[in-house]
Amino acid sequence: MSSSFSIIPQDRVTTQTVASFKVDVHNIILFCSASLGIVLYDTSNNYLSSFPMTLSGDDYKNWAGDDEYVGTLIASKLGFTLTPEVTPEVTPEVTPEVTPEVTPEVVPEVTPEVTPEVTSDSPEVTSDSPDFPDLFPATNESCY
Repeated sequence: MSSSFSIIPQDRVTTQTVASFKVDVHNIILFCSASLGIVLYDTSNNYLSSFPMTLSGDDYKNWAGDDEYVGTLIASKLGFTLTPEVTPEVTPEVTPEVTPEVTPEVVPEVTPEVTPEVTSDSPEVTSDSPDFPDLFPATNESCY
């Protein structure tokens, strides 16, 4: 069950934050005017309201096809301030320069083989085994 009650009209104010707007061109009369549709959006890009606007006279003549002009003109007429376009700064990826490590080539040192000089004063070697005195001469004596 529902009931409706009449009251004396009372103003209620609702605040809406406009964060952006869109401009649609609906109709152009060459050399005369342009009919536009303006749509307002909040910070979450939700629709707030829309309304028509006409560019005519000097506003139309100064347009000359420059869309930035139209956006700036409409923002000015509505009391808005356009935010500057933010172009993200791109930092180029730096690739470190690699210098190859140079290992010096190892060259073996050549030492010349020295051959002893043979002189006539040197004794003559007759055998490969050295001469040692017999420290334990063999005897026939018994150790016991």
